[in-house]
Amino acid sequence: MAKEGKESMVLGLIIIGLGIVGLVRSMNSDDTLFITVRVMFIIIGAIIVYSALKNIRKNSSEEVDANALFCPECLSQYHESDDFCKRCGKKFQ
Repeated sequence: MAKEGKESMVLGLIIIGLGIVGLVRSMNSDDTLFITVRVMFIIIGAIIVYSALKNIRKNSSEEVDANALFCPECLSQYHESDDFCKRCGKKFQ
């Protein structure tokens, strides 16, 4: 996962969390403006998370080679010349 994708994902989840906490705290309130704002926080956070996931999937699909080999342990991509997996250390035969 790209660094930008992780940061966007975290930001989106924080915004969703703030919206949910605020919504739960204001459930006994009659102030519809605050409830509306908190619902909008949840929606905006969901949009951010969705676009981060979309970008992560797009970037990861571009990086995979058509003739790629994958480690049986961690499923990371490796080359035929590699003796060990760079991610988990499994020895290839």
